[in-house]
This record gives sequence, C-alpha cells and structure tokens, in this order.
Amino acid sequence: MAAGFVLLFLAVSANSAAEPTFFALSFPPSIRYSGLAVSYGLGAVLGGSFAPLISAALFKSSGSWTAVAIYNGGAALISVVAGLLLRELPRLSAKTAPAPSDSAPQAV
Repeated sequence: MAAGFVLLFLAVSANSAAEPTFFALSFPPSIRYSGLAVSYGLGAVLGGSFAPLISAALFKSSGSWTAVAIYNGGAALISVVAGLLLRELPRLSAKTAPAPSDSAPQAV
C-alpha cells in the first residue's frame, strides 16, 4: 500500500510541477494572470463540486460502481482530449516583442 501511495504521489507531483507553467504559457501576457486564475478556479469548482454529486447519483440509481467507473473514465477521456488540443502560444522573439510601456512608474 505504501508503494501505491509513493507512485501516486510521484505522478501527482510531476503533474503539479509542470501544470502552472504550461497553463501560464497558454495565455497572452496581457491576460495571463486572469486567464490562469479564472480557468483554474472554474475547473476546480466544476470538477470538485459536481463530480461527487454525479457519482453519488449514478451509484444510487444503478446500485453498482460500474456506472461511476464509466463516468470517471469518460471524464478522463475528455481531459486527455482537451490536454492534447491545448497549445502553448508562440514565444515572442526580441524583434517582435512589444516595447516596454512608458506609463509604468520607473524606479529611482
């Protein structure tokens, strides 16, 4: 059982290490913080609140864990497809990067 926890911890840690950087690079710099915060927050609320309710309803209506497993498998498949379709924005080179704004306060 301890080996299973270690393997699960390693997989979750690897995902948690790469996730913020990848998602941050999926939004343009002007909306990066808001885009990441809103999408992560909505995903946590929708996935964390409705999934247990749907699973409980499926188990209650079917009387078997098979319906819950099929639901979770479908959700995992949707996640894989969404992950494959997600792309990073192209990086800006020094030639195409916008010039720094003069409206920002300058350090003295």
